[in-house]
Amino acid sequence: MAKEFNLSPQTQFKQKIQKDESVRIELTLSKEQMEILNRAKELLSHALPGATFAEVITSLAQRYVKQRTGANGSVKKHKSPSPARSQIPQRKSKALRISLGNRFHPRSEKAF
Repeated sequence: MAKEFNLSPQTQFKQKIQKDESVRIELTLSKEQMEILNRAKELLSHALPGATFAEVITSLAQRYVKQRTGANGSVKKHKSPSPARSQIPQRKSKALRISLGNRFHPRSEKAF
């Protein structure tokens, strides 16, 4: 119906603490966001067969927290990411390969 009247869907988040101290959440996802969540659920299906979305979200959050904090629980210092190969102009990319003495291993198998 929103499509027919050219209305954008409401994006809201509701949270309610229940008697057993669990938390009920309600949120609106775009089609793309739901596709990504479903894809993550598919990819986790070997580790979490028949998982609910709550279990998928929790697993992803746990993995992210572990990645960011490490084994000891302290937050890892964030390193600035090096520019992606595709972001380096071709001239500089070739010069970089030469200066590294061809130790650079590109994703493609093409010779330089």
